[in-house]
Order: sequence, then C-alpha cells, then structure tokens
Amino acid sequence: MTLHGDKPFAVTVFAALGYLAGSIGYVAIPVIIVLAAARPNRATIADMVWPGDSERRLAAAAFWAPLLLPAAGALASGTEITSLWSMSAWTLLPVLLLSSPKVTMATADTRGILVAAVAVPLIVLIAAPAIAINVQHTGPQPAAAHARLLALQIERAWHEVTPQPMRYVGGDPDIAYGVAAYAGDRARALPGLPAPSEAQLAQSGMVLMCFAEDVNCRQAADALAARIGPSRRIESEIVRNYLSFAGKPQRYTILIVRPR
Repeated sequence: MTLHGDKPFAVTVFAALGYLAGSIGYVAIPVIIVLAAARPNRATIADMVWPGDSERRLAAAAFWAPLLLPAAGALASGTEITSLWSMSAWTLLPVLLLSSPKVTMATADTRGILVAAVAVPLIVLIAAPAIAINVQHTGPQPAAAHARLLALQIERAWHEVTPQPMRYVGGDPDIAYGVAAYAGDRARALPGLPAPSEAQLAQSGMVLMCFAEDVNCRQAADALAARIGPSRRIESEIVRNYLSFAGKPQRYTILIVRPR
C-alpha cells in the first residue's frame, strides 16, 4: 500500500483499465485459437461467458470474480493495480472456453492445436541458448543477474570480520531481496515487516548494498551505518559470464556493519 496506495482517482482509473487490457493481452493467443477452431456463434459465446446451467455458472463466477473485483476494489480504495496481478485468475479459463456443449471442433483443428502445443515449446527450447546470449549481450537487470555472485562475495566478506551469521541485508531494495534469496545465512532483507529497531540492527550487525553510481542510496546507507556502529566499506565490480560471453559489469558499494 505504501507503493501502490493513496493514488488520485484518475490514476486508479487509468491503472484499472490498464489492468484489464493487459490481463486480456496475456490470454489473447489461446482465446483466438479457440475461437478460430470452434467458430462459435453469438449464442455459444454467450454460453461461454455466462453458462446457462448452474454448475458451469458457478465455475464462471469463480473465474470472473477474482479477475474483475480487484479493479473495482482498486477504484474504491485509490490503489494502483497492475495486470501482472491477474495471473492467478486464469486457472478456470479453459473451463469457460471449452465446457459448453455448444462448442464443437473439427478433428483436423484439434490435431493442429496438439501439434502446435508440442512444437512451440521445442522450438523455443532450441532457440533458448541464442536468446540467452542476446540477453547477456544487452545486459539483464544487474540486481537479478548478480544476486547469487554478490551474495557469495558478501557472505565471504562478512565472515572475515565476524563468526556470527549474517542476519540483515539492506540498502537498495532490489539488491537486498536478491542477496537475501541466495545468502546461505538466510539473511532478512530490509526494509521488511516488522522492521527491526536500530538496537536490534546494532546487536546483529548488517550489510548495506548500493549501486556505486546511486548517490542517494549511498548517502542513506552511510547515514544508517553511522548511527548503528563501525562499518567496513567494500567497492566491488561483478561481471556474470554465460558460455564464455561476458555480461555488462556493475560496480557496487557495500557497507559491512559489525555486530556489537
């Protein structure tokens, strides 16, 4: 709610429309395939959208409610929503599209859909190395690409100054959550809920990480570290390699605040 809440009404309306449009875009291809294969008339489409019998109508209600109610709730609460949040609502879409007794498909169309369903993943699998090399060349988001390597480096540096486990990592949120996911000590990312007090941070120590070029993050990290206790600064550059192809380098500023 801190990030998405308390938005002007115009912003929430635009976001709700974007939520619905983006959600439809996620399933456009399978819906088009079914409509092209089944060639339904208006009565069949109506039976797909809102079935005539009670059992299928219950499934339709269980489909439409989780998809549409977030948009209404967002408008009522002033929350900015995104279409990515609709992913869990699509489980019952095949039931709506195919359970109507009015839906019929030719055998040839059914076989064509089956062939495509098998062929497309195989084609994508074959193309995956070339796609990965292109992503490596253009440069993925460093917070995600370097999280594992950065976690290894940070834990090694942490245990050079203290035998205690690393409890908290903070600084840039994207970096912190990525490192927390890979850290062997199961460190907790800051900010988090409930937020630890400065006394807890001083007792356990912490690691603060920023992109080296992010002046605001570095200033905030320096200020927090100065309140908590003595710290060790590390400047690091990480490059991720893939099949001997080097990715884009990224410099990080790391502050290790020793536990008391």
